[in-house]
Amino acid sequence: MNDPYSQLQDRFKTIRNFRNISNILDRDMITVMAPGSRPDRTEQFVALARQSHKILTDPNISSLISQSKDHVDSMEIEDQANLQLIERAYTKATVVPDKIVQELARLSVVGKQNHMSWKDENNWDALREHLNKIIPLLREAATAKKQALSLECMYDALIDDFDPYGSSRHIRQIFDPVETFLKTALP
Repeated sequence: MNDPYSQLQDRFKTIRNFRNISNILDRDMITVMAPGSRPDRTEQFVALARQSHKILTDPNISSLISQSKDHVDSMEIEDQANLQLIERAYTKATVVPDKIVQELARLSVVGKQNHMSWKDENNWDALREHLNKIIPLLREAATAKKQALSLECMYDALIDDFDPYGSSRHIRQIFDPVETFLKTALP
């Protein structure tokens, strides 16, 4: 049997494969997919999100993380860093209910599918209605992640999904001087 860390790697490889499949489906959806295929494609994205979340939140993951941490001193530094990211991903995923994960996946796909037609038709009411559905779910997920990771603000939880350990404070440190410079440099 594989050691605990190898088992974690295998599970995360499956999650990565699901994300890669989602990327292919997304590219197909925005380039060549027939409009009549939208409902099926939406369900495909939701199924992939559901399966990824199920793998990531499996209670055995916690045990595998703990067992792996028992041997962290003998791990390569890259694997140690990867284990930290795995634990962080697990922590974030376990506080977001599966129902929210699935609904966010569904709404994200619907938004992508309709974005161009809403824009071309100046149908800002449809966009507003869509955002009024998705934003509360994003806030709920961000609130749970913020608490689980002891972050400063909900926005940091959203940033963390794309830039682990990133923060709004760090972004301000980078861009505040740029903003100050631009205000003085531009007439």
